[in-house]
Amino acid sequence: MSEHGAFSEACEERGYRILGGEELGLSKNAVTVQRPEGGDLTVTEGPYVELAEHLGGYYVIETDDVQGLARLAGEHLLTDGGGIELRPVVVHDA
Repeated sequence: MSEHGAFSEACEERGYRILGGEELGLSKNAVTVQRPEGGDLTVTEGPYVELAEHLGGYYVIETDDVQGLARLAGEHLLTDGGGIELRPVVVHDA
């Protein structure tokens, strides 16, 4: 996981503020809760959707420079291929 340490240091050097994040367990160990419209609640073992890829973890990073952050993440975290998706956090008024 040394690439994550280097990524964290590079974020700090560039003023990107890491607010949180975690590595996630395998999707095969997920529990899914669903309620079809007008139906009953169901709880099942396994992921919501079976995919070849899975979400391995996430970071919450504060920045105004999304393009710079995207490039930095790719340079540090995509050493063996794969992909990274960046999304804004939606902030709701209390």
